[in-house]
Amino acid sequence: MNPLRMTVWTMPVIVALVSCSREDVRTLSVFPVDGQILIAGKAAEGAIVVFEPKTDRAGSRRVEAVVRTDGHFVPAQPDGAVGLPEGEYGLMLRRPAIAGRTREETSAQEEAIGSLLVVPGVNIVPPIRLAK
Repeated sequence: MNPLRMTVWTMPVIVALVSCSREDVRTLSVFPVDGQILIAGKAAEGAIVVFEPKTDRAGSRRVEAVVRTDGHFVPAQPDGAVGLPEGEYGLMLRRPAIAGRTREETSAQEEAIGSLLVVPGVNIVPPIRLAK
């Protein structure tokens, strides 16, 4: 068979297979997520909530949210989209810097604080209350 004819015939097939098998994070719909975290009854201001995908779905990635002064957190994608793609996530907490310890020392420590199933629509995480 003529190599040029074979290339012309196989290129559309290869392009179709590659485009069907790849789901980019920009093409995934994200759904709003809002939550609150309190430590010893106070807002965990400055802490970071980490959302770790529990599935290997293409395009899902680890996302972080900084806890605001009122204890609320809202994850945002690298492209600025607010929310998370549908799926199950592990929630971890990186506490804010503690007096006498550097931010690097504190931020290296993540603790599991629960899980979250993101579904289409608005997702409200029940308040997370940690003793200390």
